[in-house]
Parts: sequence; structure tokens; C-alpha cells
Amino acid sequence: MGIFKMFFSLTEITIPNSVEYIGVAAFSQTSIKSLIIPNSVTYIDDSAFGMNTALESIIIPDSVTFIGDTAFSLCYSLTSVTLPNSINEICHGVFWNCKSLTSITIPNSVTSIGSVAFGNCIALESKNIPNSVVSIEERAFHGCSALTEITIPNSVISIGERTFSGCSSLESIYIDREKGSVTLGSYWKPSGATVYWKGEF
Repeated sequence: MGIFKMFFSLTEITIPNSVEYIGVAAFSQTSIKSLIIPNSVTYIDDSAFGMNTALESIIIPDSVTFIGDTAFSLCYSLTSVTLPNSINEICHGVFWNCKSLTSITIPNSVTSIGSVAFGNCIALESKNIPNSVVSIEERAFHGCSALTEITIPNSVISIGERTFSGCSSLESIYIDREKGSVTLGSYWKPSGATVYWKGEF
């Protein structure tokens, strides 16, 4: 656990092909700027790269089947991420407070977007939600103040409370389902956003 945690002088590292598991807080609070995860890795545990404020880019291979809670939270310099086609959920707070994150590609394998997964990603402008996602948990996009519109596919049947609260620039939400067919949590959207249901756009 936390083998390199708080190694503030650590700026680069090569992970060997023999590694299959990256443990809890393994690289938390280091100064690594970029990282390539080898194809041998299948599991990235909770907070593995959390609070790594220097991390700008990371390549995650399709061998990875699970990324744990807050794995990349508070990575203030991270600008973009492409998630592997092998994961089926984006866990709690994975990218919480990644303030420089402008885009994220969610693969068609994902069925659930966890609570505060992208909370306070204040630079996030574009967001694709694939037609595989069934549920978006509470506060998943809370505080994404640069987000102006979002399209929710017809696969989604549940949107948690305050999912888009604090998205001060969000004007339009397009939901590709009939009105009344999605379970909506309380205060799930900002009051100024207009919702367009299937047949209205």
C-alpha cells in the first residue's frame, strides 16, 4: 500500500511488464508527469494516482478491467484521458477535482458512472455518454461549470440526485427516452437547464 506515496521528488518511472496490480495509493502525491501502464496490468486500486498534481497524461491499456475509487482524484494537471474498453464502471470519485480535464472518452463497455466520478472537473467541456450506460450516480458531474450541454442515451434509466448540480453553464440536456421513463433524483439538474425528451429534439 502506497509504495511510492509522497515521494515528491519522483518525476518518472517505468512500470515493468511483470506488474499486474497497482495498489492503493501506490503513486499518490508524487511528481510524475506522464505514465504508460503496461499491458500486464489488470487492476488499478483506490487512489493509486490520487493527488498527483503533476500528472498530465496517462495511457491505460485494454488489459485493465478495474479502476478503483478516487484513482486519479485531485490530479490537477491531467488534461485528457481515454479509458480502456475493458472496464464496465467508472467508480466513485475517479476523476474528482481534476481541474484541467477538458475531455474524457468513455468506452461502450461502461454501464455505470459512479458518484462524483467527474465532480468539480471545472474545465470539462465535452462529454460523451455511450449507449451502454444504464445509471449515472449522484453528483457524477457536480460542479462541471464549463459543461454547456449533454446528451443522455436511451440506455440510461436512472440519474442520481444532484448529478448535474453546480453545472452553472449547462443550458441543454437531451434525453433520448420518453418523458417519465427515467428515474430522476432530487435536484438532479441546475434550475436554468432545459430538458429535451425523445421527440423534442
